Amino acid sequence: MEFLFMIHKPHLKVFSAVCSNFVVVWIIGAFATRELFVLTSNILAAILMWYAAAWAEKELERNYES
Repeated sequence: MEFLFMIHKPHLKVFSAVCSNFVVVWIIGAFATRELFVLTSNILAAILMWYAAAWAEKELERNYES
């Protein structure tokens, strides 16, 4: 059985938007916490989601813009 999944332009746009929203949530969470572990994990999660959103936008420009 062969499973084919192709990522198209709308998939990347939605992924980028969701990652951007997660960045905002985790930055707000970082300001709302007092525990060092939660602060560190929120900052790291925000950085990873920011990177993922930037990657998706770069892929959109590289593959789908003419």
